[in-house]
Amino acid sequence: MIIFKYSTKREIGNYFSTLGSINHLSNEKPKNYYIIKESGFDPDNERDVTKYFAQNAENQRDYIAEKTKSIENNWRKIEKPFFKKADEFFETNETQDNLTAFLTFNVCCGYNTGQGYFFVCFGRPDPNSNIIHEILHFYTHKLIAPEFKKAGLPYESFNDFKEALTFVMNYEFSEFLPSHREEGYEKQKKLIEFLESKYKHGMKANKVAEIAIKYLQ
Repeated sequence: MIIFKYSTKREIGNYFSTLGSINHLSNEKPKNYYIIKESGFDPDNERDVTKYFAQNAENQRDYIAEKTKSIENNWRKIEKPFFKKADEFFETNETQDNLTAFLTFNVCCGYNTGQGYFFVCFGRPDPNSNIIHEILHFYTHKLIAPEFKKAGLPYESFNDFKEALTFVMNYEFSEFLPSHREEGYEKQKKLIEFLESKYKHGMKANKVAEIAIKYLQ
């Protein structure tokens, strides 16, 4: 079961860890960078960023509590069937459900496989799409990353794949996301388009990975 929380400390960590994400195009900054700057704080200074988020958390205390509960309640409606489907897609019984979801005002949502947590943006129209996107990364790291390592591909190739793989949200997991279409990052567009051209409904993650590895070698 996914646990939902808000933490100012984690919020700050997510901000700085995604600031230099390899998924951003060159010189691209996340939306929060400019929001912090417009609020009179230095978005590159840790002390200023800490003050900004502490102030924001205090001012929006009620919103944080209410929105966190709402996001959790909506997720619970699909949690069990989603994990059943995810296990089937990745052909595993190692369900990746022992995780913590930290809520964030940042549109960029990081994750940490070692410590078992990821971020969900308050402002997403469909937070369940955000949650599924991040959880798929945990499955991909656990079950597919070793195949990329065996193939001798660098981490950046695996990163491109695990981001591109979320295109299956539009097919294998569409029943959980009736009003959402996963587009992915601009950086992985070509890989997404290639994988979609080879994809057939019911294809498992390992087969998609096999196709991607051949393409990326």
